Amino acid sequence: MEYRHETLTSTAIELPVTQSWKAITQAFCPGLTAICLTGFALPMYAQQMGVGSPQSALVFTPGIITTLAGNGASGHTGDGGAATSAEVTNGLRGIAADAAGDVFFVDDTNATVRVVYEGGATAAQLITAENPSVTSPVVGNIYDVAGTEGSSGTPANGTLGTSGKIKPGAGLSLDAAGDVYFNDSGTNKVWVIYAGGAGTTGSNLIALETGVTSPVLGDLYAIAGNSSTSGYAGNGVLATSIGVEFHGINDMKFDAGGNMYIVDQGNCAIREVSASNGYLTTIVGTGTCGV
Repeated sequence: MEYRHETLTSTAIELPVTQSWKAITQAFCPGLTAICLTGFALPMYAQQMGVGSPQSALVFTPGIITTLAGNGASGHTGDGGAATSAEVTNGLRGIAADAAGDVFFVDDTNATVRVVYEGGATAAQLITAENPSVTSPVVGNIYDVAGTEGSSGTPANGTLGTSGKIKPGAGLSLDAAGDVYFNDSGTNKVWVIYAGGAGTTGSNLIALETGVTSPVLGDLYAIAGNSSTSGYAGNGVLATSIGVEFHGINDMKFDAGGNMYIVDQGNCAIREVSASNGYLTTIVGTGTCGV
């Protein structure tokens, strides 16, 4: 099957479709276990998925663009209801899908991280933790998992995701256990929304970087950065040590060993947070941009 680039509209998430997320993975990224999406104001990304992942509850028609979220109007309404009836804004940024097909995205304008639920167990427990009135998420509905609608601010470690005020940037990623990562442009840090698993990439990084060995489901934890000032500093120490600086974090991804790779765009560098000791290292670039 030929891969054809499609574009998200400014107020709806629309996807070029095959029969399932797994089929998209195989069609768009032959030889790779990744799902690749592009869109308006969204960078191309690759989110790791297992080859044997469950099929998404979404039903697609080959060759037809299907709207996943948004009704064409810009806003922030419809949480807890059908994603295609909800309003999303033209500030859509990072987007990632888990192995069950649950789709997370950054609604920059409204300072939130939202999810279109497609039946995954990990996403379900995260949704119920972040939205106490929701006891059983509905497939195809949209929910907030971090941020306070329309009110940006400074989050704090150990705060429930939907109780915290955030200023999310372009990056959003998931690890294999379903922990949700985003960069916050207000604090110049990478944060994780802990999804509840034991011995996961998220729980390991939280323990290394914050000292919290029993994180709480749904809470936010900073795992990289410790200065709101843009700069290039901190190699060779814990990624959350005082004085660690980034300059325009654009994305973050993980390898199979749980190491995190951060695109430090303003410094023209790629920086790694080690899964073994939590230390920050530059692996590409010198911190000075050039041609």
